[in-house]
Amino acid sequence: MAAPRPVIALAGVPAPWIDRAAAILAGGGYGVLRCDDPATYIPQLIDTFVALILAGADGDGCTWIARAKTEQGTRRIPVLAVVTDAPEDAQALQAGADACVCP
Repeated sequence: MAAPRPVIALAGVPAPWIDRAAAILAGGGYGVLRCDDPATYIPQLIDTFVALILAGADGDGCTWIARAKTEQGTRRIPVLAVVTDAPEDAQALQAGADACVCP
């Protein structure tokens, strides 16, 4: 029996990097879960046993990060924030992101 593929969630509003990240991750053998509905975000993360969350830190992106980090069932999932500048980096870390990357 093959081991299940790790699932990586792409959270938040559509951003230029999301489609490219989804293609790269799927090509690398990861499952990809797109989370763009705040009402189903946390249940999706829990039900899918997500291994990592990639979230944009622009606009309301920090809200997605904070929700994942404050919910009991998801707070241990690592969150990698995708930022475009230093102020976004600081905001994402303050919201609870474990690390930040800039594409």
